[in-house]
Amino acid sequence: MDRHILLVSKGESDLLSKFRCDTLQSAGYETTEAPSLGRAVAVIFSVMPDLVILEPYFAERERTAFIGGLHESYPDMQILCLPHGDVRPDLLLKACGTILSGHLGSKTVHTIEEFEARKSA
Repeated sequence: MDRHILLVSKGESDLLSKFRCDTLQSAGYETTEAPSLGRAVAVIFSVMPDLVILEPYFAERERTAFIGGLHESYPDMQILCLPHGDVRPDLLLKACGTILSGHLGSKTVHTIEEFEARKSA
């Protein structure tokens, strides 16, 4: 069973988003990109991804509203919020694999920093 990941970005991050999608696809994930939060809602409704990755280019209030609205309809939807700057491909893949494994309990919103701390564990 393929795992589907939705990567939500803004237009100014096209190259980085493409690199991240390529990284995820090379690891065997099916990916879809959404160029805005509004488009992401439509994609989520039709595709129902296993994980939503939010690029850091959205204002905090936009992200908070998006996550809140998403969890009203899909309370178990897993979300990974990326920080500004580079995220190493191995760390991105580790975070996705761990989240999708279901071993994180009932938590549904994650950050890369959580997985950096686990790196040495």
